[in-house]
Amino acid sequence: MPAGKKPLPSPKPRPSRTGVVRKAKSPPATPSKPPPAPNNAPTPPETPPTGPLPEIVTRCLHALEEKKAEAIRTLDVRGKSSLADFLLIATGNSDTHLRALRIAVEKELDAMHAIIVGRETQPDSGWCVVDAFDVIVHLFRRDQRDTYDLEKLWLNSPLRPLR
Repeated sequence: MPAGKKPLPSPKPRPSRTGVVRKAKSPPATPSKPPPAPNNAPTPPETPPTGPLPEIVTRCLHALEEKKAEAIRTLDVRGKSSLADFLLIATGNSDTHLRALRIAVEKELDAMHAIIVGRETQPDSGWCVVDAFDVIVHLFRRDQRDTYDLEKLWLNSPLRPLR
């Protein structure tokens, strides 16, 4: 230490505005979880939760099946997303078919008195989204579904059986 310089004092507890004495912050504890797997090694999906699907999910599934949606997937994203608990992903044959699927889902949600937080659709985009808070329904044309590949994005979310 250079001559004439004093060492810095160690932090002392000091009172806050409310008069409560706070201690100096200690370094964060080491995590007890193992380090995450490298990006190139996908972690295995968790065991799908057991039990029935919520009614809002089953009724949306029913509406999609009635209108002949293809490749319907139900992703359980509870604990992984703050946006929703479930994602439904389905494929339609054309923009007209997507519109019919979207309307069927919206009618089913209206019949349940569920709140539709948002919907997004653009003419000729090949993708429609209906957000009902607990469930988000993504409807794709086949080419757009391959492009966006949401199943890969949510790789670690378990696929739930349709019923």
